[in-house]
Amino acid sequence: MKKFCITSIFAAVVLLGISCKQTLESLFPGLDVKVPDMQVTIPAIPLVPADEVALGSFTMHFNLDSAIRANTSNLFTINSVSSMQLKEMVASISNGDADNNLSNFESGRILLSSNANTNEAALASFLFPLTETYSYPADTNNSPDILAYYKGTEITYRLFGKLRKPTTKQLNLTVSATIRVR
Repeated sequence: MKKFCITSIFAAVVLLGISCKQTLESLFPGLDVKVPDMQVTIPAIPLVPADEVALGSFTMHFNLDSAIRANTSNLFTINSVSSMQLKEMVASISNGDADNNLSNFESGRILLSSNANTNEAALASFLFPLTETYSYPADTNNSPDILAYYKGTEITYRLFGKLRKPTTKQLNLTVSATIRVR
């Protein structure tokens, strides 16, 4: 009988521990995380190709688990997260002029991969206006769930663009992004 009581108490403690952890994780409020800016130098493109061109790539080290722990006083970890999507993304040209700015591009897109998931995903797309523009937001309405990518620590972005008119100088492009972690 004594053995049965000890086993029952041990089982109850284990179940309560699991239950409390699951309850705590279900209370994860979600948060917005600013990822480091992507910076790419786009070379001058004197001819307008028929198709889109590769504009560059950017690889960064990012530890989502550390960001979650830091923003929740170590109450939550990456294991508390059920999904993650791009909340906002903005492309900006820092050295543009009237003849060389985002309006030189018809569209742009960014692909995402990581050391946790090497299959590229379409992260964001841009449809740039015809007017002189130096900063422009991406359409993030159809952003995929990107949690599987950020479970890695080496995140790679590849940028592509379709030109509308040639550029005559290299352009310094910065893409800033905020992700919503739930």
